[in-house]
Amino acid sequence: MKKIIPYFVVLFLLLTSQPIWASAEQSASPSAIENNLAHFPKGGIPVLMYHSIGIMYDRSICVSEKLFKEQMEWLHENNFHTVNVDEFYEALSGKSALPDNPILITFDDGFGDNYKVAWPILKQYGFNATFFIVTSQVNPYNIDWDQLKELVEHGNSIGSHSVNHYDLSTLNTKQQEKELRKSKEMLEEKLDTSIKAFCFPYGSYNKTTLALLPESGYLLSFTTTSGKVHFGDNEYLLKRVHICGGMPLSSFIKKIT
Repeated sequence: MKKIIPYFVVLFLLLTSQPIWASAEQSASPSAIENNLAHFPKGGIPVLMYHSIGIMYDRSICVSEKLFKEQMEWLHENNFHTVNVDEFYEALSGKSALPDNPILITFDDGFGDNYKVAWPILKQYGFNATFFIVTSQVNPYNIDWDQLKELVEHGNSIGSHSVNHYDLSTLNTKQQEKELRKSKEMLEEKLDTSIKAFCFPYGSYNKTTLALLPESGYLLSFTTTSGKVHFGDNEYLLKRVHICGGMPLSSFIKKIT
C-alpha cells in the first residue's frame, strides 16, 4: 500500500490542480484582451515628435511657429485631445480609457522656444505636452527650471532625455546607468514630480539600455522609429510620428490619420 498511495496522491493533484500555464492563459483570455482593447484606440495613438519650434536652422528638427500653430489649430478643430504620460501609460496598461481622438505631443532636447513659442500656442487650444529634458542643458539659454516648473503646474509631463545627450549604445553599463538614473533623480528633485518616461538620445539604445530602464524606475521609453502606438506594444520601444519643418499641412494630416 505504501507504494500505491503516492501514485494516487500524484494522480489526484494532477486532476485537481491548475496547470502552471493556466493563470497566464486566463490573464490573456479573449474577454480580458477585449476589455483592454476597449481602453485603447484600434487605430493606435499618434505620438508626435517635435524638437525646436521657431528656429529654422535645420528643417529635420525645426518647425516654424506659423506651421506649428496651423497644426495645433487643425488638431483642435478636428476634436483631438492631448493626454499626459500618466494617462497614456494607464491606457497602454489596459487600466483606463482615453478620450476620443487621443494624441500625445512630445518635444525633445529642451529648447527654450518650447516654452516661449510652443507653450503659448498649446495653451491657446487647451493642449498639454510632454517635454524630454537633457538635464545638463537646463539653463537660461535653453529651457530653465522655473519654466519647467510652470509647465508641470499646468498639467504637462516631463520626461528624461538623459544627462548629456550621449549615444547610449556607445556607453558601458555604468555610464548608461548614470545617464538614466542621474537625470531622473535631478528632474524629480528640481520639479517635485514623478519621472516615468525616457526618450533615447539620437534614438539609439542596446540590450543594456533596455535592461536598465525598468531597473532605473522608468515605465515607458520612446524611440525615433516611425509609427503609432498600439495596444500590446513594448512599452520601452514606443514609436512616434516625426514632425519636421516645411511639412505641408496635408502631409501632417496624412501622418496622423
